[in-house]
Amino acid sequence: INAEYMGKKDLSKLIKDCGGTLSYILTKQTTHYLSNIETFIDKTNNIKKAREYKIPIITYKYIEDCINQNTLLQFNDYLISDENVKKEEELFELIKRNVSFSSLVFEKKKKKKKKNS
Repeated sequence: INAEYMGKKDLSKLIKDCGGTLSYILTKQTTHYLSNIETFIDKTNNIKKAREYKIPIITYKYIEDCINQNTLLQFNDYLISDENVKKEEELFELIKRNVSFSSLVFEKKKKKKKKNS
């Protein structure tokens, strides 16, 4: 399953079938707030409100893993925070640089091979 891209109705049913409840209204009684990195970075009103209420902001992967493992998991590994986002952005930049470097190395090797032919 890919909970992030499920429709609200399907996601709600899935969570209810597993004994949970899903609400689209964020209150101080909300226990977890589902989000993705993009929404977190955009600092939407709900993200601001969840932070103000000190509600854990977690990824949709949490729902997927709970369902796949048929148990309620600890959510610490699924938290979205400024620190996690920064690490992910740094990793993305590193991967992007490595891919560019690998492409450059490949191109140089490829050109050398053509010259020797």
